[in-house]
Amino acid sequence: MVTHGRWSWWIGPQIAAYALIGFALAAPVYALELSLGTVELGDAFGVVARVALVFAVALLAGTLVPYSEDQGLSVTAAGFLAAIAIILCSLLTAWVGSVTDTAAAGLTEVILAGLFLILQAMTAASQENNATRYV
Repeated sequence: MVTHGRWSWWIGPQIAAYALIGFALAAPVYALELSLGTVELGDAFGVVARVALVFAVALLAGTLVPYSEDQGLSVTAAGFLAAIAIILCSLLTAWVGSVTDTAAAGLTEVILAGLFLILQAMTAASQENNATRYV
């Protein structure tokens, strides 16, 4: 039984750590792509928007289908769920980009990422009562 506040105080710092580690790994790759000329500096907003979207979808998929050693397909199911969500979001942003301009498509990706993060927080909050049994 936990008596010292919320059991999930570490989730925020852990998400920040994942984001910083991902940024530290992606920044040299993006710099290399800039030097090779495969991307331009003006594409940075779109790249950051896509990264935020994929990060939010991965967090949501991990919350909906948590890792379990007892369920061997939990990682596969979460990956499949994330892949389907990313494909659908990519189709939506491509459609928005074709109807309007690329800035609106990037804004759509950021809005979707925010919605996925809100949904992940709501799902995690509803699972908190069940998770405290295992602490």
